[in-house]
Amino acid sequence: MKQKVIPQQIALELCEEIRIANQQKRWPFYIGKMQCHFCWRFGKKAHNAGNPAKLCAFGSDDNRGCWQVNKLYDERFFN
Repeated sequence: MKQKVIPQQIALELCEEIRIANQQKRWPFYIGKMQCHFCWRFGKKAHNAGNPAKLCAFGSDDNRGCWQVNKLYDERFFN
């Protein structure tokens, strides 16, 4: 089954939602929290310049580069 392309605006909204939720997790070494931290840290400069392509979610042509965004998108739109 081919996965659907995630629209860029929806991917950005889900990314932001996940990042905020991960910041509130108590355990500092939760893998999702660490991934968000480094993704946002290294992609933030490009994102602030209006080019979010450096964020993990846009690491593939169908905007499915982040497993957390993929999971939340599939839960919300395909279940």
